[in-house]
Amino acid sequence: MIIVYWSARNVQHYLNPGNHHFVLVTGNSELCMEYNIAPRTHNGMTFFTLAAFKDDAGNMVFGPNDSFDVRSVRERLDNPGWYAPEPNWDFQGHEVNSPNGCSHLFAKRLLTLSANFDKNSQTTPIPFKSGDRNCATWVNTLFKVAGVPYSERLTAGEFSGIDMGEEEYIPEKMFK
Repeated sequence: MIIVYWSARNVQHYLNPGNHHFVLVTGNSELCMEYNIAPRTHNGMTFFTLAAFKDDAGNMVFGPNDSFDVRSVRERLDNPGWYAPEPNWDFQGHEVNSPNGCSHLFAKRLLTLSANFDKNSQTTPIPFKSGDRNCATWVNTLFKVAGVPYSERLTAGEFSGIDMGEEEYIPEKMFK
């Protein structure tokens, strides 16, 4: 069974209260391999992550299975309900329901849209900004283009810690 989560983890230092947002998809290894993304398996769970990051030029780029995102998921699988004190990865995840009722098609749509963003951002860079046009903005726009209703995105994008940009958008054409 595939489950999709809007996820967040603390950024890489416990003194920084900000979150990094990403998508976690659990339950299907073949699906992500169609998009040249190697699935991860830990404690019997197969998963992959999708996210946006700031590159050296200051632009937003697609990054599947980022090592810090994967580490935060693994730490949660190892210790449900426990948060590592240092570094504080502090994984949080909110399930996002498929707008069409089929989680497999929803996950496939998210992968297709992410691949489109990857391709389009290489020719039309999007500046990455802390307050908007950041990782949370990328996740929100991805889910919007995939058909997730505003009310569900509003709830799923709220985490403990500081979140910025989770209600902002980047141009939807970047995912098409």
